Amino acid sequence: MADTPLSSTPGGYTSYSTRDDDDTSYISGSNYAPNTTPYGGYATPHTPYGQHANDDDDDVDMLQDTNDTKNHIKMKQPNIEIKSIESQNIELVLSNCDLSFANALRRICIAEVPTLAFDFVDIEENSSVLDDEFIAHRLGLIPLNSMDVAHFKYSRDCECEDGCIFCMVEFSLDIVNNGSDKLVVTQRDLINVTTEPMDDNQPHDYVKQLMRCKAVEPCYEESTLSTGGGAHGGDYGDDDEHKGAISSDQNIILVKLGPNQRLKFRARATKGIGKEHAKFSPVSAVGFVQKPQMALNAEKMAELNSKQKAEFVASCPTKVYKYDDKKDEIVIENADKCTYCNECYRKVEELSKTIDPYEMISIKPIPDHFTLNVETTGALKPEQVVRSAFEVLKAKLKELKDNLKQLKAN
Repeated sequence: MADTPLSSTPGGYTSYSTRDDDDTSYISGSNYAPNTTPYGGYATPHTPYGQHANDDDDDVDMLQDTNDTKNHIKMKQPNIEIKSIESQNIELVLSNCDLSFANALRRICIAEVPTLAFDFVDIEENSSVLDDEFIAHRLGLIPLNSMDVAHFKYSRDCECEDGCIFCMVEFSLDIVNNGSDKLVVTQRDLINVTTEPMDDNQPHDYVKQLMRCKAVEPCYEESTLSTGGGAHGGDYGDDDEHKGAISSDQNIILVKLGPNQRLKFRARATKGIGKEHAKFSPVSAVGFVQKPQMALNAEKMAELNSKQKAEFVASCPTKVYKYDDKKDEIVIENADKCTYCNECYRKVEELSKTIDPYEMISIKPIPDHFTLNVETTGALKPEQVVRSAFEVLKAKLKELKDNLKQLKAN
């Protein structure tokens, strides 16, 4: 077996992720490190132009006792409502909470919810046009089904010497293009090679963990319209014949093999979090926006004619406003769709030089009301990502509380 040029671990496995040593904690200068504060003390990226965040005096209620020796802090109790949920997307409404809570939840979803991802690869033969490092990088970006990730250990915490079913899942791929056309290799061609136990008298926990390892597979979306698929499905070209396959089949292309080319390797998937490497992040996008509070000045609005009112309504890209031509008035149809783009302000300035847009339209974010949207990669269900994020946040707060008690005791 020929090791790849980057092999730095026993057995020829190539580590292609930038990882810290076991004795070192996560990178302190990371974008997701807890020592950074976003937005520089302003509200959010969605704060309307010319407005700064208002200090929320209601976040903490300080009540001094009669001796003025202690300050009692009364904290808010956040309310959480699930607005919508899909296979890879969940939308939550967070109310009665401040910005720090919403942003902490967002950052934990990105960087501290564990998943399984390819971390080591041993490439035995690669005659494709892509280098070993390129294939290893693309392999790491393939999301793996990590529904049972809580039952796996981190490699640094496992007592085994070279990997076991409690800390890793092993895959293999061996494909040769014996045809004359290009052959597409996708995530469907990866084979889980978890082996059966040699002895039938294994503990129950071992057998259950073995079944969890076998259940790990690359993520993909089922499609009934697809005519392609993996090494058995031909080429994804620009011709009309395969346009249907491109739109309906969500395969992740690893490499395209030419005639007589071969790709053979074994890869290990381990448990990790986004702070260690972005490939472990379970989400593709997480964002939140403060709920807007909108109002229109009827007197100022009456100064516009019918044509100008129609143009004003059309200027909003998310269709927040609606023009009633019978009553000749503009109403706010759905304020929740407002993205603070300020196009309505600009349109008023364009339509009339005498009307102050900030007197005509009032758009203010509600300080303690947020809409959080979480979109996953498919490695975890969206509700599982949010639940895990709350568990991580709860563990962090408990640790902080215990440290404060210990500090007070000393």
